Amino acid sequence: DKLFLDNARDLGDRLLSAYAKGGVGMPSNMVSLQSQDLNQEWEGVKHHLAEFGTTQLEFYALSRETGDMKYAEASAKPLIGVHKRNNAQYLLSTHFLSSGEVATEETYTMGAMADSYYEYLLKAWVQAGAHRGDMVHDTGKRWEGAMDEMIKYLLYKQKSLSALIEVRGPLDKEKANPAIPTPNLDEMNHLACFAPGMLALGTHKAKSLLSFEKRLKFMEIAEELTETCYKMYSTTETGLAGENYRVFFGEIQVADKKNMLRPEAVESLMILYRVTGKNKYREWGWEIFQAIEKHCKVEAGYSGVRDVTQEPAELDNKMQSWFLAETLKYLYLLFSPTDVVSLDEWVFNTEAHPLMIW
Repeated sequence: DKLFLDNARDLGDRLLSAYAKGGVGMPSNMVSLQSQDLNQEWEGVKHHLAEFGTTQLEFYALSRETGDMKYAEASAKPLIGVHKRNNAQYLLSTHFLSSGEVATEETYTMGAMADSYYEYLLKAWVQAGAHRGDMVHDTGKRWEGAMDEMIKYLLYKQKSLSALIEVRGPLDKEKANPAIPTPNLDEMNHLACFAPGMLALGTHKAKSLLSFEKRLKFMEIAEELTETCYKMYSTTETGLAGENYRVFFGEIQVADKKNMLRPEAVESLMILYRVTGKNKYREWGWEIFQAIEKHCKVEAGYSGVRDVTQEPAELDNKMQSWFLAETLKYLYLLFSPTDVVSLDEWVFNTEAHPLMIW
């Protein structure tokens, strides 16, 4: 529809003003859509990895529909600059300077400020289809390398537990797969529960990118991590997950006890079910949905809770925007036939909006 395309182009043009002309073309984290004035107050001179690495799907789609490559080129430019400066390392820190150099305080995580960068490396490769040479540069190989390094440095495995922990400070290239977390390696964020779904999507859609052996390895880890994310729910009194979990001696324990109706775990359940066909992922999703219905449903919608370990649950009176856009959508798709918004025809952006695979 021309009306929607004209408005999309107008919005894209306004957003382009956020991208710097100097350095590697980092976008400002805030831009006025009316005046196009920039505001970098949130993090000053620092740029989040998940900030400049989570525009590619949308701008690639806009370039495709308008025939104007300026949107794809603007969103790709920061990635090209950062990747050139980190051509031997694929797992990246959470903060960068406008020059593309790593900011001094290094943090490596699949959680906040990094998560959707890795998601978009894969999904941009999936989205572009036959146009990968024009649109996605090296994102497929960068994603494969990042997953290899995630497994090497962030994957904690002990007893029957697998978890994705954080590393605060430089990576120790001499060590891998820490068995016992140190004070700097002790938490898994619920946000990181998107990662098993991402791994499973990669095994399903990137068959020409990954070896058969690597696909098996990624799928095994995806299933193990999905079970950990399910335990974030099943081990609390309410059946709801907290925000963060301490990881130690093969167990997880809720650290930040609030629940914000987040989507990452059910996103992975939906993808794992569609890729494996295993009914347990629907069963786990149904348990989570029932807990949401029991503790979060109110007359006008749904609310987060302040402490997932206490019954009756105390509500925070907030329904986050992602609950409708993502959490309920992924639950709906988990129980829908697999050809409803098929993973073979559509790729979801980080807010669960489906975009066509080319």
